[in-house]
Amino acid sequence: MNWYKKAQNFYRNAEIEQIDGKWYDDNLVEVQPPVAQPTTPAAKSSQPKSFTVDQYGITFTEGEEYTNWFGIYEVLKINDDGTMQIEYLQSFKPPIRAGDVKVYPMSAQAETIYKARRSEEIEMRLNRIMDLKGTDDSFAMGFLAKNGYISAEVGPRYHKSFPKKYKAITGEDPSKYLGEGYRLSPNDKRWSFTLRVHLPVNLPAALLDKLNFQNMKIRPYGTEINDNALVWGLLNKGFSIGRNDDKMDQISSGLPDDGKKAFMAGATVL
Repeated sequence: MNWYKKAQNFYRNAEIEQIDGKWYDDNLVEVQPPVAQPTTPAAKSSQPKSFTVDQYGITFTEGEEYTNWFGIYEVLKINDDGTMQIEYLQSFKPPIRAGDVKVYPMSAQAETIYKARRSEEIEMRLNRIMDLKGTDDSFAMGFLAKNGYISAEVGPRYHKSFPKKYKAITGEDPSKYLGEGYRLSPNDKRWSFTLRVHLPVNLPAALLDKLNFQNMKIRPYGTEINDNALVWGLLNKGFSIGRNDDKMDQISSGLPDDGKKAFMAGATVL
């Protein structure tokens, strides 16, 4: 295209035009080359906000659904103060109703979800364990060996006789456990002795039902079984005062094969 035709095109377009490597305005006066205007990048699509409660490994994400004791809810908004706004989609029990909007601390909700999941896992394990032969005694022994703690509080009247009976059964002197489960009470009113098994806090109801221990009391700091007969039976099976998780092989060695299987099921249920 010659210079004249380029000029004609320039006028028709009413814009600056490049001719033979130079730029001209609509009066054919040479001008500075145009500067390309930076383009504004397209805005990124808004991503839903998430927050992970590290202690329980639970992540909350806006728009996702979760379940607690009261129902199923959707996370509407995650706040910077560690709380989240939620709306219930389904209610399991009053006072919550579908459509209720609440603000909850995420840490407390993560703990609730974690405990619910653990209870479900334990229920599934218990269902598989039900068919094991010898489960009741061996399963309980495995659970107590791994998770229990035996204590003995002895009144003045038995300060001499109790150690002799304990040694006759276990082969060891209970004085080695003084301060670690063994206590000689100075109280003259405590004429006898009390043997207890101490268990962790917040044990699932399904597990407690299966163990079915007598004289069991649930305390804020844990579960106690106040049963001298049970403890003497455990001592006969290789248990000792204090913790017994380092004696599991010794305790289970005398069990038949199906009993050993049930023992390990009890030891690993939590």
